[in-house]
Amino acid sequence: MTAMASSLAIEGYEYGVDVTAIVAGPMQTRFVDNVEGSKLDALQSFMKIASTPESVASVLFKSIGRVAIRDHSLLTIILRNVFKIFDVNLFVKIAARAQPFTSDWKKIQH
Repeated sequence: MTAMASSLAIEGYEYGVDVTAIVAGPMQTRFVDNVEGSKLDALQSFMKIASTPESVASVLFKSIGRVAIRDHSLLTIILRNVFKIFDVNLFVKIAARAQPFTSDWKKIQH
């Protein structure tokens, strides 16, 4: 989505069209309230640093016309910088190999 927003921002500039995509990170919503597995440790950890939809909307409206891509949460800022150091494909490989050592993985493997 961010690559598409970047491309659209370039295309729209000549016509006075501002394009901004917000990378919000974890959101405080009730989306997973009744979903089996919503008590996973990783999900609970992310909810501790989650943003409200109102705060994301506020930041988005303040960013339009200024930037094409806006990171909103500490998590998205950290990840963007990690991906400047490590290739995203390397990160995926590391995360995939580390997954069996997480508490959530151990909970679902019987």
